[in-house]
Amino acid sequence: MKLREILHNIETLQVIGSTDMFISELSIDSRNITQGNLFFAIPGTEVDGHTYIQQAIQQGALAIVCEVLPEQLTPSVCYIQVSHTSSVVGIMASTFFGNPTQELTVIGVTGTNGKTSIAYSLYHALLLQKKEVALFSTISNILNGEVFQAGHTTEDAISLQRHMRQVADGGAKFVCMEVSSHALEQGRVQGVDFDIALYTNLTQDHLDYHHTMEAYAKAKKKFFDMLKPSSVAIVNADDSYAEYMVEETKASIKYYGMTNGEYRISSPELEMTQSSWMIQDTRVVSKHIGLFNVYNQTCVYAVLDTLGFEDADKTLSMIPGIPGRMEMVSSAEKGITGIVDYAHTPDALKKVLETISLVPHRKIITIFGCGGDREREKRPQMARIAEELSDIVIVTSDNPRTEDQNQIFSDIEKGFTKSATEHAVITERNEAIKRGVQIAQEGDVILIAGKGHENYQIIGTSRFPFNDKEILQSLLS
Repeated sequence: MKLREILHNIETLQVIGSTDMFISELSIDSRNITQGNLFFAIPGTEVDGHTYIQQAIQQGALAIVCEVLPEQLTPSVCYIQVSHTSSVVGIMASTFFGNPTQELTVIGVTGTNGKTSIAYSLYHALLLQKKEVALFSTISNILNGEVFQAGHTTEDAISLQRHMRQVADGGAKFVCMEVSSHALEQGRVQGVDFDIALYTNLTQDHLDYHHTMEAYAKAKKKFFDMLKPSSVAIVNADDSYAEYMVEETKASIKYYGMTNGEYRISSPELEMTQSSWMIQDTRVVSKHIGLFNVYNQTCVYAVLDTLGFEDADKTLSMIPGIPGRMEMVSSAEKGITGIVDYAHTPDALKKVLETISLVPHRKIITIFGCGGDREREKRPQMARIAEELSDIVIVTSDNPRTEDQNQIFSDIEKGFTKSATEHAVITERNEAIKRGVQIAQEGDVILIAGKGHENYQIIGTSRFPFNDKEILQSLLS
């Protein structure tokens, strides 16, 4: 495609050089540049793409989009100066790939908790409705039936648009995707034509990046501010940030929750194997357990209803469980119930433990850790919650990354009080799980929280194979 076509609808500060050249590919990584590429120089938190402009040109880049022009310009290269590079990448990528999301019904979900559960459930709900659908989620990306490991909750803008083109060309009509606050702040979903936008909740998370809850909320709000008038926003009415999220949206708004809305929840009946509740005058039954999943599945119901599908209640009853989300591994012989869950925030851990507390049990043994190089404030909060709602707590490693594991433990330990709850610290996660199984007795529930579906552990800068569920299964078999 010619550069002048890619620049259609882009507001520039200045353009130096010819735009009548053909561009073969787009890139935000100078290492991947080949002849005829366009390179986006993006200022990042760790690396500034402007420092790699000359490298990109040497490798064959014919055009550069940047915020600050280099002191020396190469005559054969076109320089496009913009106010914010990150805000134009997605729009230009959408144009380059033929605006693929205009050919699709795109459903995005944002919020602190519930994004993966809703996106995964919607994907399966649409499959049950005999629709061709793609999934972009924390667990995996599924494009035209092929599964790809997800690198981020939301891909970079160029990869996202490239995959959307593949989805559209492959015959899919629907896309279900998670939309993270990082992606919104960094402009990764600019150029995506969302038809339905979902909001779950906002609780403390990612403050190492956003610094304040106000900034975190503002990042999420960008999702609803960008919607077109024909879009629909479906919002959790019971969340304190709900009205703030949609106060400036052009989309029409629908609500779900216990307080009010088009999809009002009432009379929930929660068991360890299923949940049932009323949505207005319809009773629905789901394999997904816990009150938080009642909210998640009601959101799915609202989407199906908004899209005009019949028998949404029957579809909900057939949606399978979600990997690493309240995933049970039981031993009938030992009478022990194991649960693996991704809960890695104070709110998520509290909701999971409250759900477990509702069912008959002898003791609750909670095994958890906190990720390194991430916000330290939530570590003692999670300790307090685990202590309050468990009988025994085992603190262990999560993904320590490059942070000193002892520092992580020290932060967590600050949250424990001198209550009667037993707690221990075992660094090796597999040994912590083994210890939990050893001390468990008939009727006990073991919760392994924090990593859920992840099949790796990040120590330093390396990933090592690790799977909570597999270890638990081997110990309980």
